Amino acid sequence: MFSGIVNGWKKGDAVSLLSTALKRVIQTYPHLQGIKKTTGLATEIIDIGWEANESLFSGRRGPRPHRISIAFWSVSYALENTKPYSEINQLMVFTFAMFAQDIAMHSHSYNFNEIDELILDDAYSRGERVRSDANQAKSTPIATDG
Repeated sequence: MFSGIVNGWKKGDAVSLLSTALKRVIQTYPHLQGIKKTTGLATEIIDIGWEANESLFSGRRGPRPHRISIAFWSVSYALENTKPYSEINQLMVFTFAMFAQDIAMHSHSYNFNEIDELILDDAYSRGERVRSDANQAKSTPIATDG
């Protein structure tokens, strides 16, 4: 019973953080200002991420992770699962970068545990795969002579 309440609270914390991050990114990049419903989008991203990684997020496999770990991993998952170069994909790229920078600069103040470390490592790996795939796509010739 209590785990459901705590899960809802942890999800809500991650949604709030992600919604704030999405708003910041949209304010920074004018071409993304057509995206309006950041709280709804943040809720969807966290819900999908939570479902995909529930055993770690819910604390079933150890201590519960920090809300920034949940949000960052969920963004990395969304980044992998959005259409490349779409508006939402661009929003995920910039949000991923913002979280990565924040975590690099402030990780000492977040008191990450071993579950956070697993989640963050996986999120970074997902981001690297997306970057690598994008670089390969860009290096493929569109037309060849002949």
